Amino acid sequence: MEQAIPLEPDKEFEGLVKRAEELTLKFEQHPILSVREDVLELLQTVDVIHRAAIYKLVELVIASGNHELIHRAAEDPRVSTILQLYDVLPLPVLARWQEFLDTLRPELKAKGAGIDLIHVVDEMPSLQLTGAFTGEESEIRHFVQESIAAAFGTYQSVRWEPRVPPPATSRLVPISAIQPAKRRKWVDLLAIGELPTGEMRRLEVKEVEVLLAHSSQDFHAFSNACPGTALPLHLGRIWNDRLICPWHACEFELRTGKREAGTGADLKPMVLRIEGGSVQLGLWE
Repeated sequence: MEQAIPLEPDKEFEGLVKRAEELTLKFEQHPILSVREDVLELLQTVDVIHRAAIYKLVELVIASGNHELIHRAAEDPRVSTILQLYDVLPLPVLARWQEFLDTLRPELKAKGAGIDLIHVVDEMPSLQLTGAFTGEESEIRHFVQESIAAAFGTYQSVRWEPRVPPPATSRLVPISAIQPAKRRKWVDLLAIGELPTGEMRRLEVKEVEVLLAHSSQDFHAFSNACPGTALPLHLGRIWNDRLICPWHACEFELRTGKREAGTGADLKPMVLRIEGGSVQLGLWE
C-alpha cells in the first residue's frame, strides 16, 4: 500500500532549516576574511548545483503533463520550503490557475467573452475579460468569482484588470493613430553557435521576454508566453520542428507560429536576421 505524503509540519526539518540559517549568519560574521569568502563560495556552489537539479526536475514533470504531481508535492511543508527557496513555487501556482481557467473558457465563449491570466502575485491572480460580449461585465465577473469559490471551496481575492474594448468599426483614421515613420533597429541576441539545433532560450530584450528557438531549418523568435496567458514557453520542448507548450501540450509550427494542436491564438513571429555570425532581432524605434 502506497504511503501518503505527510502534510503536517516536520519539527526536526524546521529545526534543521533554522540551524542552517544560524550557521550561515555566524560564518558571514566570521572575523577571518578568508574563512568568510570560502564559506560564501561553498554556499553559492551548493545553490547552483541544487537549483539546476530542481529546475530540471520541475521541467521534466511539466513536460510530462503531470502538473498535479507538483501541486501535491508542494502541499508538503518540506517540499514547499525547497521550492520557495529556489523560486520554483510560482510555476505550479500559475499552472493551477491556467488549468482552472481552461475549464471556464467554453462557457465564457458561449457568452461571447474570453479571459486572460495576466500574472499571479502573492497567490492572487490578475484577470482580464476580453471579447465583444454585449452583456454586463459585472455579471460575467460574478460568474467567474462564483466558479472560483466552488472550485477552491473558499472565497479567493481576484484583481480585475480593465477590459480593453474591441476597436470600433470606422472608415476614418483618427489623427492620434497617425505616427511618424519608424526605423527598424537590429539588436544582437547571440552568436549562431550558442544555440544548438532543437533547443530554445529565454532572452530579455528591452524589458520584453523573447523566446529564441532553433529548428532544423532556421532560427525563430516569439514572445515568451503561451498566447492569452503569462505562462512561459521556454520550459517546453522542440519536437519535429514544433514548439510544445509545457502547460497545455499546445503545438506550434516554428516556421510560422501557427497553432497545430490545442485551442487559442497562434504565436506571432518576430523578425530575425543573421548578420556577422550573430542572430539579430528587428525592433521598431
